[in-house]
Amino acid sequence: MGYGKLIKAARLRLKLSQEELARRVDVTKGAISQWETETGAPSRANARKVARELGISADELEARLMSGLNLLDSLPSGREIPLLTWEQLYQLQRGTGRLKGKLRADGPGSGGSIVVGDVDTPVDAVAASVADQSMEPEFHVGDVIVFSKSVSPRSDGTDYVVAVVGQDQVVLRRYTPRGKNRQGFEVFDLVSSSPDFETIPGNSATPVTVLGTVVEHRKRRQP
Repeated sequence: MGYGKLIKAARLRLKLSQEELARRVDVTKGAISQWETETGAPSRANARKVARELGISADELEARLMSGLNLLDSLPSGREIPLLTWEQLYQLQRGTGRLKGKLRADGPGSGGSIVVGDVDTPVDAVAASVADQSMEPEFHVGDVIVFSKSVSPRSDGTDYVVAVVGQDQVVLRRYTPRGKNRQGFEVFDLVSSSPDFETIPGNSATPVTVLGTVVEHRKRRQP
């Protein structure tokens, strides 16, 4: 029996719905569903909460997690980073969403509600799954990027950023500085790696807001 079947069997034995268990553990119903089907795995902290609520052995549940493919989620030294959809990122920039607790994504390619980073990952870091081909061959659809608002892009043009352009577009681009304007503000371009996508000037009439600098890139195996 894998960890998913163990969680589900214990939940049904107690006659708890997925919604009720999610409320007790302070996660979403989708997270419980992912754990029970083993399409996602709880962090070590959440696994101990689940074990406590279901009356099962935390050590047994952790052992079953360790025997699966989600070893990083069981490391006590890791930091949970919310994995957001691009729409959620746009809502956060507009102020219609908040990073309260663990804001979870359920979009394609997310692989779950969180990713696990190193302990030195910036505390304001969030993650997203690459959604288009604008930065190929460096980034492919399905790759996961971790980025932080508190990390400033370097002036040598080697960093990538996530930015909101205009009213409805969130993009991943290379940050390319072009010096400073008369007011002393840095002028920059957001450059695509693909000829099919235009360069976005950061000082144009269209507003551009940098949401964060990419600090980690997790590549997805290509077919």
